[in-house]
Amino acid sequence: MSVLDRFRLDGKTAVVTGGSLGIGYGIAMGLAEAGANVAIASRREAQLKAAVQDLESTGIKVLGVKTDVLVAEEVEALAKRAASELGPIGIWVNNAGGNLDRQMHQLTETTRENWDALVGLNLTSVWWGSSVAASHMTNGGSILNISSLAGHRASPGFGPYGACRAGVMQMTKTLAVELAPKGIRVNCIAPGTVETEMLLETLGLNHDGAQPLAAGIPLARLGAPDDFAGAAVFLASDAASWITGVTLDVAGGQ
Repeated sequence: MSVLDRFRLDGKTAVVTGGSLGIGYGIAMGLAEAGANVAIASRREAQLKAAVQDLESTGIKVLGVKTDVLVAEEVEALAKRAASELGPIGIWVNNAGGNLDRQMHQLTETTRENWDALVGLNLTSVWWGSSVAASHMTNGGSILNISSLAGHRASPGFGPYGACRAGVMQMTKTLAVELAPKGIRVNCIAPGTVETEMLLETLGLNHDGAQPLAAGIPLARLGAPDDFAGAAVFLASDAASWITGVTLDVAGGQ
């Protein structure tokens, strides 16, 4: 097998939570273009349907499942449908997450309700998604967690989010060791500053207003959703068969 063939994902089934928009959509498209059949999950039905149509243009099998990753039973149902309709799950991407109320909060001014909601979305859902994925990976597989550069450093205004993302990186390492005997690799991608709907809404910016944020990035531009496709395909593929427990920063040098 040539080195390029090792990047192919033909015949594999991939599940991407939060796969209808932003980074999740970019990853889902990359996996599809590499040959994987893809199930995407989202709470937003209209965006889900549009993303499914786009992904089907690659010629692979696509499944869209309305899913709230905060509801354990819905995540289990997502996995069962993906396995039943597309084949045994070989790749699972825990991408769903973000800043629920699109507001910035200092840690000591965060309400307990908001803290619990952010932890549920950005940490607990990753643990549960990984657990469900592992239960379906009877012949090995690859779990990919999407974290954030916020987990590496102080994140004023985004403290709960940053704490959760640091937790995702640590959890990735532990899962990698615990699941290695089953042939399941677990890795993480930490995005830097990416122009997503969530970022623009939280900072109250439009596209043009966000561009000055690139001044702090060595490669001098904001990230885009498709910047994560290559990293995800690599980590999910046989090209990374001896890589587990790592966090790959995809951040333009930040």
